[in-house]
Amino acid sequence: MCSQDMKEAYRISSRAVREKMRKDKPLDEEYLNKVNRSDVVVVSGQYDRVQDVLNAMEIPHMTVNPLDVGQIKLNSSQIIFISKSPKLVPSPNNPNSSRTFANTVSFNCAMVIRDGIA
Repeated sequence: MCSQDMKEAYRISSRAVREKMRKDKPLDEEYLNKVNRSDVVVVSGQYDRVQDVLNAMEIPHMTVNPLDVGQIKLNSSQIIFISKSPKLVPSPNNPNSSRTFANTVSFNCAMVIRDGIA
């Protein structure tokens, strides 16, 4: 979990980024404001906490357990953040998964490419 000090730092930084974007790149901010939850996928991990930054920036996103990546449908229009050091914990949706995190992500992304979606 994110500490209160980090949450405050993210909040202040996010406000500054949004203000600068509004001033210098208004079309980028307009586009960012149209992002839907399904457009941004965060594969959770033990160390990286990109979801905390996205929350502070008020960017809608969905967070997925690494072992559940194979259960979601990806498409080429999504942005996917993958923790470099995921904590592989069994999830209630997939308790007997034998795939490794890397194989699951590789397989799912390969299916998107193979099907001509990417």
